[in-house]
Amino acid sequence: MPAYCFRQIFRRACSILFATALLCGGCFCFMPAAAGAFTAQATIEHNTIVVGEMTQLSITVTDGKPSNPPEIEQVAGLQIRNLGTSQQFRIVNGQTSSSFVYNYSVLALEPGEYTLGPFKLTTKKEEVMTNTVTLTVLPASGPSSGTGGEEPAGSPQTGGRREQLFLEVSVPKNRIYLGEKLPVTISLFVGDLPVREISYPVLDASEFVFAQAGRPVERRRIIDGRAYQVVEFPATLTAVKTGKFTLGPAKLQCSVLTRTRRRSPFPDFFDDFFSDYEYQPVTLQSDTWELEVVPLPTAGQPANFSGGVGQFELTATANPQEVQAGDPVTVTLTVKGTGNFAALSAPVLRHPDGFKIYDAQRKTSGESGEEVAVFEQVLIPLSEGVDRIGPYELSYFDPVAGEYKTARSEAIPLTVTPGSEPAGATAFTRPGRGAPAYGRDLVFIKGTPGRLRLQAKVFYRQAWYWWLHLLPLGVFFAALYYRRRMAMLSSGTPKARALRATAQAGQRLKKAQALLEKGEEERFIDELHTIVREYLGERYDLPAAGMTGEVVNQLQAEGLSEDSLKDIKEFFEAYDFYRFTGRKPAADEIQRLRETAGRILAGG
Repeated sequence: MPAYCFRQIFRRACSILFATALLCGGCFCFMPAAAGAFTAQATIEHNTIVVGEMTQLSITVTDGKPSNPPEIEQVAGLQIRNLGTSQQFRIVNGQTSSSFVYNYSVLALEPGEYTLGPFKLTTKKEEVMTNTVTLTVLPASGPSSGTGGEEPAGSPQTGGRREQLFLEVSVPKNRIYLGEKLPVTISLFVGDLPVREISYPVLDASEFVFAQAGRPVERRRIIDGRAYQVVEFPATLTAVKTGKFTLGPAKLQCSVLTRTRRRSPFPDFFDDFFSDYEYQPVTLQSDTWELEVVPLPTAGQPANFSGGVGQFELTATANPQEVQAGDPVTVTLTVKGTGNFAALSAPVLRHPDGFKIYDAQRKTSGESGEEVAVFEQVLIPLSEGVDRIGPYELSYFDPVAGEYKTARSEAIPLTVTPGSEPAGATAFTRPGRGAPAYGRDLVFIKGTPGRLRLQAKVFYRQAWYWWLHLLPLGVFFAALYYRRRMAMLSSGTPKARALRATAQAGQRLKKAQALLEKGEEERFIDELHTIVREYLGERYDLPAAGMTGEVVNQLQAEGLSEDSLKDIKEFFEAYDFYRFTGRKPAADEIQRLRETAGRILAGG
């Protein structure tokens, strides 16, 4: 056998041995580190749901792989289904850990308190039990729009079945008092529809003050056998006028994925092939509902009524509590509870005798979900006979009880000592002595300024002369900056490419605008497409020829925002649509395409 054959066999054997060693080493490197006994933890997405809603139960196993899934027993009043498993690997500081997650859906069928777990998991060597989780299921509320016996506001029906996308307004009652803050829940129900760009709902009601009351909450509900993803927007309504009103509809804007039909010469069975999907803006509206606002009763209204409507508690603190007569004391009044804090006035001091009282100042308003209002008031005790402050009183109307109530704070003990200078003391002078007479001394006070003359100012004592020395230094730094900037612009760094691309795109965009003014829309769109392609190619060092909307896959690594990637993809898709369908774009479509290109050139 020739020698070169032995050399080839030897090289191939060495290559196989090297690849085997490398593969074994990699396997050892990525094996999970032994972290001792594995752990398991059970968590639930929502601890409180209503009948018909669905939540998710997750069992997470860390640093171990069970030989069998956990044993999940069905609970009366609940329906538990397996959603599958997921696995995660993490490498932190060279330490590798893994986790398995078992996911289950929990559907509430009956109200009550439920305890899920503990669940048992076993491996080949050990057995572990998870913790328990508690689930509270509340009864399903009835018609929530405030009109007895009707469907909840915003729940349209089609042949006895709910639509895929609708808006519903829930209010606890349909009769409130003037100034009462009514909690409102606006719920967006989403079925099997891709929805995005959901805005906060608005309610046009001039007789009420509509305000947000927290962050939206997502839930899952089953209605008439259909699953919905529900987004609940908490809000409040405060009545500013009495009477019977028809409120609504509440409005919400979002974008829904819809199918558009392209022009095709083929029969209908090719529709799915030639169809395209895009997000279209949609404005949802709820049903209207009746609400009656009644005035506050005049009978039993206290003279110091604060204007607050709700349920409040009052506490008072003073600092300092040991003072001299005439020294100020700052009293902090804290009002907590639920209600209309905006109309709340400061609490009143019940026993004001012996104090000089200043007006109370509001520090926090109690709006935006704070549910607290803080006032500060300055008091000055006039004599040492004062031994306490208060109590303070806050009169308000309780809409639940339907009557006026008064919240009182505890009296604050106060120690007042006599002042350093007793009140009423007058200054006196010793009799028999007049004002001293002053004569002329060595350096006496001049009665007249004398003769004045202008002092000469030489140029080197002027401020401008010393500032002039900085001029050569400024010229030097300006020239240095200009040289470095020109060198940077001529280089191939990402910053230089971005500056060059922006400058070139701006110049060409002005020329393209002239085409649009002449009425040459098709040439304008072609020129705009060329500008965007060459801008992206120059800035991100990509080939501009043949660039399509798929370029976003390459631009994701450049750190672009989701909005920028969306604009780039929409621009190329719109251009391809007008280019290959032959349809002449309308004026608003050209303007939208121009605005999209402007955003790409500004932030792409």
